[in-house]
Amino acid sequence: MPPVRGPIFAAVSSSASRFASRTAATTRSCNVSTSSGSSAEGSIVSENGKPVGSSRIGVNLVDPNAATDITNDQYFHDRPSALASDYSGTDASKLGLGGTDPSSSGASNLAQDSSTLAAQVTARRALIARREGVNPDQVPPDAVTASASGVDPGISPAYAYLQAARVARVNHLPVSQVDQIIAANVGNRPIGILGDPSVNVQALNLAVAQAVAHVTAQAGQGSTHPR
Repeated sequence: MPPVRGPIFAAVSSSASRFASRTAATTRSCNVSTSSGSSAEGSIVSENGKPVGSSRIGVNLVDPNAATDITNDQYFHDRPSALASDYSGTDASKLGLGGTDPSSSGASNLAQDSSTLAAQVTARRALIARREGVNPDQVPPDAVTASASGVDPGISPAYAYLQAARVARVNHLPVSQVDQIIAANVGNRPIGILGDPSVNVQALNLAVAQAVAHVTAQAGQGSTHPR
């Protein structure tokens, strides 16, 4: 069995540390769980008793291996963000697909007729299509447009399933298993029949990490380790 990727838990925890101290939640779980305090306590998600993020705050994870090959990326990704390390409201080549700082929130404030925004959307669609190995017209709208907050934790089921084949391949999991992970994490419409179903990206990445750890343990390796 090929060596598996570095633990997703650690990456989530590193990004989460910038805002975890702001919350009052105390996590007691020994496994991945969501704090029962809900939004008043930050909806903290913990793993092995340590906070690794919030179910209400999106933190786009960056796989360093993708710097040289964007198809070699182990993570599910959030929507673009004006808070991303690679974003600029004046430079159309800065797409906002990099890691985000969850300690703040905000939008790009670019108008719908902005030439910069139009160029960014086009470039995002082309890059994501290349990353996922599909035609640009298969990339869903939320994959190329940012949310108002910049830290939206969810993506559409369509965008999640678009990423499934890549995530499965890089993490050495069956595509069917990753599809099942997505299906298990599709949330209901936020207001009854209104709104669209969404999938929490952090939940997907944590579930993939658990699946990889399980496969590794079965193979007798004991735990995940970097390649």
